[in-house]
Amino acid sequence: MVNWCPALQSTISDQEVEVLEGERELKVLAHDGSQKIVQVGFMHKIRYRVVGESDEYLEVATTRPETILADVALAVHPEDDRFCRFIGKRVEHPLLKDRTMPVIADLAVKK
Repeated sequence: MVNWCPALQSTISDQEVEVLEGERELKVLAHDGSQKIVQVGFMHKIRYRVVGESDEYLEVATTRPETILADVALAVHPEDDRFCRFIGKRVEHPLLKDRTMPVIADLAVKK
């Protein structure tokens, strides 16, 4: 995983990241300005709507939903028949509806 600072628009080292231990809930802002509570340390499924496809989504599972605000792309394995057709398309950010992100190919993604 790469640590990304949205304020600096740059990667940052592990030494610059503050790790919070023991906290199970985190408040995050939704696209409409409301606060949502997310459970930390549990598997969460997040759906990214494919731009131009009202009923098509890419679903991502994560134990770190608090990092979603820093998402800038979704990576899929280029040889994974389930997802390779999305490469080059864009998806909506699930919390920031005015932000779209590219779907990119990466061999490091598990099939």
